[in-house]
Amino acid sequence: MEIKFMSSASRRCYVKDFIGKQAESDQKQIFSDLKLVAEYGYTASINAGMLKSLKGDKLKKYKIHELIIKTANASFRILCIFRNSVCYLLHAFKKGSDGTPANELSVAFGRASYLVSIL
Repeated sequence: MEIKFMSSASRRCYVKDFIGKQAESDQKQIFSDLKLVAEYGYTASINAGMLKSLKGDKLKKYKIHELIIKTANASFRILCIFRNSVCYLLHAFKKGSDGTPANELSVAFGRASYLVSIL
């Protein structure tokens, strides 16, 4: 499976920018987990508990998923969609509470909408 970092029309890469702001050890773990998803694919990532499908009518429209990444320092989430054996990374954030915050979901939904319109 191929992993692609979604970019805005102005070529800003949201997820890469977010990862670059994290501690070096966290960056290594995040990229290591992304490599595992690329290597083992969708089904194995779901079965391993690294990836889960998010619920909600808006989210189901684009089948937005949450990649769960735990490091020694923090927990991170990367929201993504899958199209034709490609995982598009939409949005990333540091996990701070139970559930996925509505504002983070809203950002991912907007980016998914834009991405699907240009694919």
